[in-house]
Amino acid sequence: MTILRAERLLIKMITLEDASFLLALMNDTDWILNIGDRGIKLFSQATRLFHRSIIHSVYKLTMALFGLSFHRERVGLI
Repeated sequence: MTILRAERLLIKMITLEDASFLLALMNDTDWILNIGDRGIKLFSQATRLFHRSIIHSVYKLTMALFGLSFHRERVGLI
């Protein structure tokens, strides 16, 4: 679901299609240093995390993660 679209900026709710980005993000050196290693090393683990944590947050806690993209390059989560 797109929240905001501008000429160079896109903010949308993350979906299962973003699992590979989530995997790369959680294995980034800065993520591990500042947030911690969550042990997500495989794509299947990232999709399982998406289903267990992110879907749960949306439907049970009414909170969501949004993906931030510039020129179709995913740059972060908000």
